[in-house]
Amino acid sequence: MMKKFIYLFLAVTLFSCNDDDSSDTNNNSNNYKLVDTYQYSYVNNDPGSSNFGNIYEDIISYSYDGNKLLNISNDEFIVNYTYNGDNKISAVYYPGGDVAEFEYDNQGRISIYIYTDIDDYPPGQPSISIANFVYNQDGSVVQTWQEESQATYTYLFDQNGNVTKVLSSDDWDGNAELNYTYDNKNNPFKNILGNSFFVNIWFNPFNISALNNNVITAENENNIFFYTYDDDDYPISLNSPNGFDYKSNIQATITYTNQ
Repeated sequence: MMKKFIYLFLAVTLFSCNDDDSSDTNNNSNNYKLVDTYQYSYVNNDPGSSNFGNIYEDIISYSYDGNKLLNISNDEFIVNYTYNGDNKISAVYYPGGDVAEFEYDNQGRISIYIYTDIDDYPPGQPSISIANFVYNQDGSVVQTWQEESQATYTYLFDQNGNVTKVLSSDDWDGNAELNYTYDNKNNPFKNILGNSFFVNIWFNPFNISALNNNVITAENENNIFFYTYDDDDYPISLNSPNGFDYKSNIQATITYTNQ
């Protein structure tokens, strides 16, 4: 169950906010950058973790075929991505055998998410979690888990496709609401082929999603992210003293490759 929560999308977004937030950045169609490396660190504030209070740091590298993401890796692991015939990301393969799979409707939107956890208890009996997505006429999306203890998540979006609110209802935490605000700069992962709602949480080390822009506040107004940008309005560094999702003092440096 813990692994499923890590990938649920409750940690929905990162990147944003410095002195020139007001400038327009969605007109950089000729600046087709892709993330090359993502170096980051944070303090682990999860009280249930054996590493509580420790600093975690890592450097993630990204490999592509054009703008199709092939894999991400560090010195210890590699995560591979596959695409379907419509150039949508179909699966993410993790070290150890876990797999995240995606199915799409006839409009190219994610319709089913399947996560196979081969390490779940008891040994030798993989745990399979399945979620369905329903798209409402008002623009919201409802994600429902197919389990005895049903959990639902409702997502609301801004005009750029970024998630602004997550309403959750489950047997563990009851009802909850998370809110997000954004800048108008370029999200580092916006140019990856197959970038779309929910699927893009697998692009970055924090399992964070933002379709086109970068989050200024994540989960609540106290969790603020501060950025510096390059000349094309892509973030090249970030920091967040409060952080989010049991992570504080988040710091990161991002480098790019031009395609």
